[in-house]
This record gives sequence, structure tokens and C-alpha cells, in this order.
Amino acid sequence: MTTLPPGATINLLSRVRLNGAVPKAAQVSISFTTEFPSLLTQTDGVLKLSGSATPGSRLGGFYSVCTLTGSAATSRCAESSVSLTVGAAGAAPAAPIIGTATAANNTTIVHFTAPSDRGSHPITSYTATASQPGTFGLLTMTDTGSPIQFSGMTNGVAYTFTVTATNAAGTSAPSAASNSVTPAPNPPHEPNIGIAFPGDTVALVDFGPSPADGGAPVLHFTATSSPGGITATDVDAPILVTGLTNGVSYTFTVTATSYAGTSIPSLASNAVTPSLLPSPPTITSVVATSATTLRVTFSAPVFGAPFTGFTVTAHQPDLFGPGSTFNALGAASPIDVTVANTLNAHTISVTATNASGTSAPSASCNTGGPPPCP
Repeated sequence: MTTLPPGATINLLSRVRLNGAVPKAAQVSISFTTEFPSLLTQTDGVLKLSGSATPGSRLGGFYSVCTLTGSAATSRCAESSVSLTVGAAGAAPAAPIIGTATAANNTTIVHFTAPSDRGSHPITSYTATASQPGTFGLLTMTDTGSPIQFSGMTNGVAYTFTVTATNAAGTSAPSAASNSVTPAPNPPHEPNIGIAFPGDTVALVDFGPSPADGGAPVLHFTATSSPGGITATDVDAPILVTGLTNGVSYTFTVTATSYAGTSIPSLASNAVTPSLLPSPPTITSVVATSATTLRVTFSAPVFGAPFTGFTVTAHQPDLFGPGSTFNALGAASPIDVTVANTLNAHTISVTATNASGTSAPSASCNTGGPPPCP
């Protein structure tokens, strides 16, 4: 007769020989009958004694093990019985050694070390218990080892933790309490940088929203220039950064801020150079070079270089309607504009464009006068 403490197990297959060898659970069918089904249970050939069995009591049962291969006529079976005396309960583990608790957004993680005294049976699980000041046992979480993670924690609330260890004989006393931690949202992720556009001592910085807010709503975004570290803040895109120096090349990064903190900077934007809007060009001559072409010569504006282009506009008025407008683009003077007929009177003007925008039109002239074109 075997003596076992409550919660202990016996491998029934180790007592059986089929074809001269100990069978494996996957190769056989196993049946077990007993008068004590609430105290003795069998799973895959392992017989477990309930932890609630009374020390000193005697239990037993019968089991058979049959091979799964072959027909019913050729299967081999072994039958036997087992008798047990319930021994002393055995020893539960000592308390685990508490480690460090950490916190993040709605989450805490509790680290600990297994006790050196594991009791009379292997430790099967650990349970961490979360407590708030003035309370105990608020939340529990069980796992087979360290660390144990809690989710769904309340941001802004302080927690401490204890850990117990459990084996077949029972559960240890709680560990010492951990350090206190307070879950809180994470700072937002950085925004996705877009395109920057220059102006006169300003730049307009576009960007996409942060892909994740970290658990707290984003309050505002901040664009920062390089060089200079000039900043501007807004609640949405785009952000207008002022106070820049014309003629200086700038890039920009953007951060997102919530009450949990500020994100790392985004990638840098494209480089832009703020500049003045061009002053208007000056028309110096308008000449018909064919029946449908007017050649417009002009001097470049005094302010606003470098220029990205010029536009010549020729408008032919009509007494009975809005008239006709003809445009031509060019990189420099002169520019030829195609019209319907150069014999008709046309009002001529020129604009200049740079990275910051387009100038006001030049003083206009009229090929039929007044004012006449030079």
C-alpha cells in the first residue's frame, strides 16, 4: 500500500508492462474505477489524490490499460489495482521574493523570484494581488512564473502588489509588498511630417496626426525650425511658423503633446527658404512679331529674387461681353504671348513668382492706348 499526501500523483502507466515495455499514454486506452471518484481522478494514466483527502484514510481503485493497435481480438491489456493511504498534508511553499513593479498605460507588471523552499511538491502557480492604499485584494492575476502582468488597471491610481506561490499541499504566505506604481498613459507617437511651404518670414508646416495617442487625447502640436529652434503651436495641421529670416534655409519637425507628455520629434520636413513676395515687374516694350504673337519685354522686380517664373497676361476687351484673356509663362524676359489678332487692342500686364508667391501685376499698358505700351 502506497502512502501519499493530499494533492500528490501516481503514474499508473509506470506500473504496467505491455510487450515488455512501459506503454505511453498516446498508445493505450486507460480506464479507472473507484468508490471515491471525488478524491481519486485519472488523466492520461496519472492518478491524482485530491488535496481535500483526509490524512489516515484509505482509498483505492482498479485500472486497465489496453493497446490501441490491432483488432479487439489481438489487443493486449493489463489490469491491476491501486491502494493508497492518505498521509500528512505536506508542506506549502515559502513566500516568493518580491521584485520590482512597473506601470504603463492601464497596465502593471510585477516581477518576483521563486522561493528557495518550494515545499513538499513542485510549485504549480503564482498569484499576484493588487492593492490600493487602505484596501487589500482588489485584483488578482495568476501565472506559472515571473513576471505577472495586469491589464485594465485604472490610470492615475497607485497600486502595490504581493505574490503567493501554490503547490499541491497549499499556498504560501504573501510576499512582502512591492513598490508603489501608478499606471498612466504613454506620451503620443510622433506625427507624420508633411510638406513645408515658405512665405515672407514665415513657413506653413503640414503634417498628419499621430498614429497613436498613447491613451490620452493629444492637446496640441508644436513645429520647431532648424536652425534657430523657432517654435509655433496649434491644435491641428498646418502650423504657421513666424519670425523666420528671409534667405535662410529651414527644415521643421513636429511633436504631439498630451497630458501624459510630449512625443519624440517627427522626421524633418523638406527644406524651404522664406523670402519676400516679388515686387511687380516693369514693362519696357510690347511688339507684334506676327499676326497672332505679341512679344512682351520687361525688367525683373527690384525685390523677391530668386524668381521661379513670370506670367504675361493680354486681355482683349469686348463691348458686349467679358472679352478674351491670353496668358503665357516664361522664365525670363522677353515672353511671347499668343492672341487672336494683334491688330486688336490688348491690355498687357506681367506678374513675377518666387517661392513665397506671386507679385501684384505690373502697371498695365494697352496696345491701342491709352495708356500706350512702350
